[in-house]
Amino acid sequence: MKCPSCGAEVTGRFCSYCGAPLPAASNDNTSVTKNTDTDRLVDDWQSFDDYVNRDLSKPVADTGNGTGSPASGKNETPAARRREENKKNPNSGSGRSRNTATNQHTIHKTTTQKTKTKRKKKKKGGRLLSAATSLTTGSVKLGGTLFYLVIQWICVALMALSTLRMAQNFWANRVTLGSIAGVVQEKNYAQGIYLIGALICVGFGCIQALWIASRKRMPDHGKIRQVDMGRGLFGFVVLVLLAFVSTYAYPILPANPAPLEGAKLFFHIVDDLGKSFLFMNVIGAVLCVVRKMGTR
Repeated sequence: MKCPSCGAEVTGRFCSYCGAPLPAASNDNTSVTKNTDTDRLVDDWQSFDDYVNRDLSKPVADTGNGTGSPASGKNETPAARRREENKKNPNSGSGRSRNTATNQHTIHKTTTQKTKTKRKKKKKGGRLLSAATSLTTGSVKLGGTLFYLVIQWICVALMALSTLRMAQNFWANRVTLGSIAGVVQEKNYAQGIYLIGALICVGFGCIQALWIASRKRMPDHGKIRQVDMGRGLFGFVVLVLLAFVSTYAYPILPANPAPLEGAKLFFHIVDDLGKSFLFMNVIGAVLCVVRKMGTR
């Protein structure tokens, strides 16, 4: 419709050139041009926006036909020019804003995917490292258990061998001071001292060998676990001391009275076992100390 004030061809309720209110259109025209309230509201806002942003430097020219177009000869408004510019150059104005928002969304999405991928790789690497650590720890623990088990049975073997050697030497010299039956009948006290000393040494060695082979039972998280406490150190130390004492006691003990003769023979038998007997018991004592340190 034409603006009654300036004569320009406009739409809506206000003139986009002079801002004058436009008369209401007839029902027929309204039904043809505007179908919904939404369309009318859009035209009203567009007309108002065109009026506010109008170029006052361009006067309205009357072409004589009463159309009232701008002096430039083109019926363009600032809003129309912006729409045309956005169509021609998407990178300017609102088009650039939309592209920037799209690019930011794409960048954010890519960054999020990379972060998730890194987290998955880190979590997977952590699981692999944990499994490798558990496997290594289990292997070290198993190796340590086998190591101390081998040492324990070496100690058992050393004690058993020392006891066997003493038993053999004592048995080989059992009749040196007389018969075993004559200890009571003939009151052979020397033979009695010798036999008592031999039985004590052999019995002590057997008990120590069994003691070394045993383990202490200890509770562990509701279960009973057998732990090697390094048993046998006392037995090896006693045999080492016995070997040292025998080396110095045998030469100085007299043959009289009779009981001393039996003691002299006892120390002589132990001294005859030699340095190998002493060496075995020293090694056994050292291994017992190592076993004790392993249980801490």
